[in-house]
Amino acid sequence: MDEREQIIELIQTNEEVFEDAFLEKKATDEEITQAEEVLGFEIPESYVWFLKEIGHGGCMFEFMGYGLTGKAIFADETLSQRENGLPDNLMIIQNCDEYFDCINVEDGSIVTWSQYDKDGVIDKAEDFYSYFLECIEDAIENY
Repeated sequence: MDEREQIIELIQTNEEVFEDAFLEKKATDEEITQAEEVLGFEIPESYVWFLKEIGHGGCMFEFMGYGLTGKAIFADETLSQRENGLPDNLMIIQNCDEYFDCINVEDGSIVTWSQYDKDGVIDKAEDFYSYFLECIEDAIENY
């Protein structure tokens, strides 16, 4: 079983944790293409999978996707934070108040970034799937 299958299975078998956790406004190919044009890069395949299969949200975490109005929340936040120094190779996937979790579009890794952090970008996970799986497992454990 690959990580995508594990994620789906954990969400489905832990309904009490994830019952209302995900917005389920799943992205279309056209919406993804439009977001890529606005952002100026290709969204990593792992996050495209999330946008198409899960949508938006979480429990004790909240990955950005599309709002019910069709607004690309992750793209809007990324463009907004570029004005504060967000590197062009990062796409915001989660707002954690003092910092942002981002996917590095060059290698698919997950990093944190904050305009207030003098250390700059800090590595967090090798890829989105393993990070998402870790978030799911933590939510189940802490529920």
